[in-house]
This record gives sequence, C-alpha cells and structure tokens, in this order.
Amino acid sequence: MPDTDIIAAVSTPPGPGGVGMVRISGPDAILLCKRIFTPTGGWKGFPPEQRLALVGRAHQPDVPTDSIDQAVLITFHKPRSYTGEDTAEITAHGGPLILRALLEAAVDAGARLAEPGEFTRRAFLCGRMDLAQAEAVASHIFAATDEARKVMLRQVDGALSGAAGKIREKLKEAKVLSESAIDFPEDVEEPEAEHLRTLISDSRLLAQELISTAKEGIALADGLSVAITGTPNVGKSSLLNALLQEERAIVHEIPGTTRDFIEARIEIRGIPLKVVDTAGIREGASEVEVEGIFRTRKVMKKADLVLVVIDQSKKLGKGDRTLLKETENAQRIIVANKTDLLTANSEMPEEAVYISAKTGEGIEKLRDAVYQTAFGNQKLSSGAVVTSLRQKRALAGVIESCKRALEVSSPEASPECLAVDIDEALMHMGELVGEVTNDEILEEIFSRFCIGK
Repeated sequence: MPDTDIIAAVSTPPGPGGVGMVRISGPDAILLCKRIFTPTGGWKGFPPEQRLALVGRAHQPDVPTDSIDQAVLITFHKPRSYTGEDTAEITAHGGPLILRALLEAAVDAGARLAEPGEFTRRAFLCGRMDLAQAEAVASHIFAATDEARKVMLRQVDGALSGAAGKIREKLKEAKVLSESAIDFPEDVEEPEAEHLRTLISDSRLLAQELISTAKEGIALADGLSVAITGTPNVGKSSLLNALLQEERAIVHEIPGTTRDFIEARIEIRGIPLKVVDTAGIREGASEVEVEGIFRTRKVMKKADLVLVVIDQSKKLGKGDRTLLKETENAQRIIVANKTDLLTANSEMPEEAVYISAKTGEGIEKLRDAVYQTAFGNQKLSSGAVVTSLRQKRALAGVIESCKRALEVSSPEASPECLAVDIDEALMHMGELVGEVTNDEILEEIFSRFCIGK
C-alpha cells in the first residue's frame, strides 16, 4: 500500500439520512480539503486547529461557487487520529446524491476510493491498534446481539491485547533466562531453572484460559448455525415459528410443504443463531423434493448444531432411524415434538427434549438445551475473549510450544532446544497481535470490513 495515497470514502450507511460523512485520510489529506471546502467567512489560518468544527460549504475542487452542500469540517492531525495519519471528516446532509458528489469532489482533488477496511488497516499499520483490536472493530460493527456488542467493545478497548501482553512478558523473561543458560552456563543456578519452568507453565495456563473462551467468543462474532431437520410433518416449520415467535414458515398437513430451506435469526442468551428450517427427508419424494432433500443434507453437514425433530406421538419410522444414524456423530439435539397429543412413543431416545411447537410447551427448555449443548457451562469473562479462528490457532501454537518447552526444561536437557521452543511461542504471540503476519492474512481480515471503516 503506497503511503503517499490519500483515501476517501463515505463512512455512514447507504441510503437517505439526516447527516452523512465522508472521511479522508493520508498525507496532505487536510490540504486536499482546502480545495473542496470553504469555511463561512473564509480561512482564518491553515491548517485549521485540529478537532475544531468549521461550518462552511463543500464544493467542487477549487470552485467555491460550485456548491455541493452546507457542511462541517473536522480535522485530525497525525498521529492523533483514527488512522494515525492526517485525517479529515466532512459532514453534510445525508442524501445519497449529496454524498456521492462530495466523494467525487474528493477524488477529483487527488484522493482515491478507499478499499474495504482500509482506514482500520492503516490504523493497524501505523500502530494505533494491534491486529486483535482491528478484528474486533469489524465484529463490533456487525454485532447481532447486545451481548456481542459489549464483548466486542471490550476487545476493541484492548482486553485481549492486554491479556496477550501478560503472556508475552512471561515468555520474554523466559527467553532471557534460557539464553543466559546458553551464553553463561556456569552462572545459571538451579533456582533460576525452576523459575524458568514456572514462567513457561504460567504462560501455557494463561493461553489455555484465553483459548477456552474461543467457542462462545467465535459464536458471538460469527453466529451459530442451527439446522432443523426431520421427516415430513414432524413439525419442523412449526418449531421454527415457535423459536421465532412469529409465523415465518408455512405449516400444512400435506407432506413436502418445505421444499427449500428457510433461514431466520434468533438470539439465545446473547448468542446470535442462524436457524435453518430444511425440507423433510423421506423416500418416494417428488423430483422437486429430492433437490430439497439434497440441500438439506448439505446444510446439516455445515451446521454447528442439528435439531433432529421426531413426532413423539408415533412409532419411529424408517426416515427417523436414518436421520438418527446420520447425525449420531454430529453435535445434535433430538427434539420430541407434539407432546400436546396424548399418545407417546416409548422408543424415543432417552436424551430427547420434549416440546410442543404448537402450544409452546418446552420451547424454553429447548433454548437452554441449545446453549448447553453448544457451550456447556462456559461463562464468558468480563475481560479478554478470543473471537476468531485466527486468534485461536495462534494461541494453540503458543500452548503447543510451551508444552514442548516444558518437556525439555530439565537441567539435563539441551538449553538450545528450550530456546527454540520459547522463540516459537513468542512468534505465535506475535501472530495473535499482528507483529508477525503477512499480506494474505491482512487481506482476509480487512475484506470483512465495510468501506469507510
């Protein structure tokens, strides 16, 4: 990324609004604004005082009479800006045509259109935040539940980065001791060797504590996919409606009503869930149903959790047994539906959760079972949380390196091998916060951002 580029983007959501904002960042970004903005009464000095709101008019480059809109300009001088570069924000009325004209004026004056996440990427490259914080910015913006918003804000504020810093300090101290054992073997006493093992062990335990938050943290960031499956007419669509508390899916006694899958989003204990109501699986299905069944099996394989719905008022059919066999190694919940009917099936698996999608009986119990099955008794701490697979992989590398280091940390072992393992652990910690990374990983992370952030 050429550091001479000035980038610009609309940083407010698309569509009409009361106000909208164009952000401009890079060397000479503030000077560029002089060409497309004139304060009421003219410039009293340039560059303007940072963080001072100037009221005036946005206009075409170097043509103050060719006005675009009334506007407000706020400048931020490097390094005290979001990106760490000179940055300007021009706020005008939020009409799409107004903002497009303002953005075009910025480009005509010398800026280029920003790529997705480029402002935050520059903030990372300028040292305004580390990579864990940068990832959390996108997760915070796209948070689907209030709990997710709170957790992601803590990570933006540096909760995970602070926890990572504590591990790194211990590993750095261990590195000093291990290298001392190589360079000055006669001077390293046994108590120091014991202290070295304690530092490595503590680092491993702290990394394990962090990685234990990954399952729920990643679900908060990305959402949990849940597939509702079963044979026709067992109440899959009724269950979806009961979970949503609205009539989203068509319910009918004729088999095969759902021929494609229906997606909906719900929340359970702050975790966003994408629930998919799939086509019923049965033999002798029509050609259209066969395609739906094929898609059902694809959804089931990708789902984090499968709800296998069975009509508990009837004996288990061949389709029920097939589904139970297909999902026995998946993370699943067997849902015994239609408890409102007086008849009961004695063949139901013991672990089944009994509900009536029609009356709502047992739905809250099922919600609890979904959370319990997915996360167990895990409780997110009020501090650091792992929210991406990239972070989880980095911490797994730390744990493995520390494990190897402990295995070779006895006085009889080679100090050179120990130093290598500690260096590897530090490298993985560098991956976590972005000190060790590559362009491919950065592209993957920042491509998730919206343009303008």
